[in-house]
Amino acid sequence: MTGHEGKGMRPLTAEDEAALRAIAERHGFYAARGPHTGEGSASRLIDALLAGEVVTLALTPADRRRLVTWLDELPPPEGRLSTVLHSLASQLRPTLPKAAKAAAPHTGLSLRS
Repeated sequence: MTGHEGKGMRPLTAEDEAALRAIAERHGFYAARGPHTGEGSASRLIDALLAGEVVTLALTPADRRRLVTWLDELPPPEGRLSTVLHSLASQLRPTLPKAAKAAAPHTGLSLRS
């Protein structure tokens, strides 16, 4: 419990905002104006989440590691599926604990970003 239950969203810290901007940037949502022009836009990321343009995937670190390893070991598929799987692996890889990133074999699809 955070102490904010039933009171709406807690205020974001500067670190929270920076983290959201970094996530937005990884997804290609950039600020077009303001003090963070050219950086990731947390507002655009939130809008995309609410519009269903971006989805979340709740996996434990161990399951993320297993999924990235599995994707790396797959034989390369043809066409659009290859792009989708590359995107999935490249978005999951930065969320892995450092030891798991180093241990990932990076074979098969060669989905390294």
